[in-house]
Amino acid sequence: MAARARPAEGITHAGTITRAARASTLNAHYTSPTVIGSIYEAVERLGFGGGRVLEPALGIGHFFGLMPENMAARSRLTGIELDPLTTSIARHLYPDADIRAQGFESARLVEGSFDLAISNVPFGDYKVSDPRFDERNFLIHDYFFAKGLEQVRPGGLLVFITSKGTLDKVNSGLRDYLSDKAEFVGAVRLPNTAFKQNANTDVTTDIIFLRKLADGERPGHSAWLKLAAHTNGQGTVFQINEYFAANPRMMLGTMALAGTMYRTNDPALIPDGRDLALRCAKRSRHCRRVFIGKKGLMSPREGRGGDSCAGLCEGKRVHDSRWRDCRAHRRDAYDSDHIGR
Repeated sequence: MAARARPAEGITHAGTITRAARASTLNAHYTSPTVIGSIYEAVERLGFGGGRVLEPALGIGHFFGLMPENMAARSRLTGIELDPLTTSIARHLYPDADIRAQGFESARLVEGSFDLAISNVPFGDYKVSDPRFDERNFLIHDYFFAKGLEQVRPGGLLVFITSKGTLDKVNSGLRDYLSDKAEFVGAVRLPNTAFKQNANTDVTTDIIFLRKLADGERPGHSAWLKLAAHTNGQGTVFQINEYFAANPRMMLGTMALAGTMYRTNDPALIPDGRDLALRCAKRSRHCRRVFIGKKGLMSPREGRGGDSCAGLCEGKRVHDSRWRDCRAHRRDAYDSDHIGR
């Protein structure tokens, strides 16, 4: 993962880069190292120890730079980034990675070839054109889920940060689409201040964990497709995803009419005063090994037995001989000096 100093490519094309930078401003959201560290801890506990990794909204490579060293040493990295200047920086930092300067909708990738897709995907009320998905009319964040899952092989994982609308919106079209192709492992809702320090934005986001199904395999848990009522401590009732309504501990704060991202008094998850890093780490420990490795490529650590731990779905029990109980794993501290999406 060490970067070799070399001239960044494309930086001399000032006019082109300036235009591209302006066009990508909408998606220049940067991810907290605290959040990324907790995601990797959860991914390790779910059984992923290394393999082919796709980051379809790379930025300058925060998810690459904060990957645990032992995982990075066993991984091949592919990143997609729309902005050419940002791509040049990422290539300079991670010269051994396959980093492409293009939109995800233009990327030609071998479907079903990645063991893990991981990202903080762009979100907003706009769409991109891709003939494979145009008829579904997906918004940008929904599109990233649909195409991202196509790139993951059966048994592999997709872990995306997205706006709460992915799980909370009334239209369940994307959730229905994904449920036919992936097992919902669980989700964590972050307070609207989680990206305040890095991106100066107040937005409620969810970390969603999916495992791609094999042909003919059916998911064992589907309580994430509909909405349900949730009442906060002040008696205000919210319609939120049924998973969070049944598992409020997976929301790292309190639902309130306090959002400002789109309009005043939007439903948002506000912090409750408890330390975000500790709570993220605690939630990541509620997992069961679900990643199904490929012989010769993956070598996940074997569990040590003992009591099995609940899935991110809080209490889900999986009856599949290919899955193993997770074990506690202490990872090294990660370097938080990099800046990236």
